[in-house]
Amino acid sequence: MLFNIREIRQALVEKFGEAVIYFQELAGQEAFIVNPSYQLCVFNYLLYEHKWKFDALKDVMLSFNPGLEGCEYALGYQLNSKLFQNKLQLLLPVDFSNPKVFSLCNQFKNAPKLEQELASIYDIHFVTRPTRFESFKKSLGKKVEPLMQSLSLLS
Repeated sequence: MLFNIREIRQALVEKFGEAVIYFQELAGQEAFIVNPSYQLCVFNYLLYEHKWKFDALKDVMLSFNPGLEGCEYALGYQLNSKLFQNKLQLLLPVDFSNPKVFSLCNQFKNAPKLEQELASIYDIHFVTRPTRFESFKKSLGKKVEPLMQSLSLLS
């Protein structure tokens, strides 16, 4: 079942407002520009929402877009839905004065390889946001460590 681009545009605007901007290139390709602060929210929505299921990251590339104000340099993400056979292009603006972007390694298994290539070529830093489990594990470790030290003093 192929999606209608108007339908996904409406869903993204309802969910994220002006954080996601639709545009059409001169060549006729349709894409969305994503505000970097909403990057993980938008990607999670497209991955986990049962209506879309964009579960495959096909490619990530750096593009130069001189005609797009505020998005001259952008990471272009090509997402596919295996279930519905859909493709979607997302652009994420990159500021080279502070080239930090959230990593998608928790969402897509091939993201680390693609991000590593871009990091080595363009010096873009992909920052991993800790998962809830990692945060829980870290806080638990801080609570257990003093207890373990006190137990070792007793023996």
